[in-house]
Amino acid sequence: MNIRRSIVLLTVAMVCSPTGAQDFRVPSVDNKRTGNVDLTFQLFYTGDEDFSISRDSDIEQDDTYGFGIGVAYNFNEHFALGFDFNFSEPDYQAEVFINPGDGGPPEPRTIKAEADIVTAQLKGIWHFQEGNFTPYAEAGAGWTYFDSNVSDGNSFLSCWFDPVFGYRCTRFSNTYDETNFSYGGGLGLRWEPTNKLLLKLSYSLLSVDFDGPGSDPLLQTIKFEIGSRY
Repeated sequence: MNIRRSIVLLTVAMVCSPTGAQDFRVPSVDNKRTGNVDLTFQLFYTGDEDFSISRDSDIEQDDTYGFGIGVAYNFNEHFALGFDFNFSEPDYQAEVFINPGDGGPPEPRTIKAEADIVTAQLKGIWHFQEGNFTPYAEAGAGWTYFDSNVSDGNSFLSCWFDPVFGYRCTRFSNTYDETNFSYGGGLGLRWEPTNKLLLKLSYSLLSVDFDGPGSDPLLQTIKFEIGSRY
């Protein structure tokens, strides 16, 4: 938590400091972003979060690392429109109440598993300055897919022909999963030390709109991106 706070304070300080950006300028670099496409590979850290997806299900999600890709088109020196696609596999613990089926009261049960989370977002990006170094702000919306990797009790049989072992069949289980609307925003720093290298560091918040009466998670993420513009 102290590391995350330090990075956030550093980001805010550099955004608020107009003189700090001048120290990162490289005169030999082409400063024009207009009409170029940014393509980046992303590594990120998401903090732990407690939330509920219904009145009977409380989830404690551990912090985790993930990866993704990003692409953005620069309409001018300040505004860009981008798309991010991210994937992570956090461990989590869920406290749920299961109906015993004999007419008795629901019984509490603890489930520990690893989730699959995929987020795709369309976002707008505003660069505060021209040149190869600038703070920026972004906001976006899209969808987040959450797969609990816990069986929902339904299964299906799949069969195929294996050239080595012959005709084979395997039973697969469906899992509890949801796809929900998500939205968020963040602050970051963008630096192009050369014409071919693009570096970005950002702090962002993502809210996932789960169905039902539970509390929606607010995920805090620190993201590092490396790529180039074309």
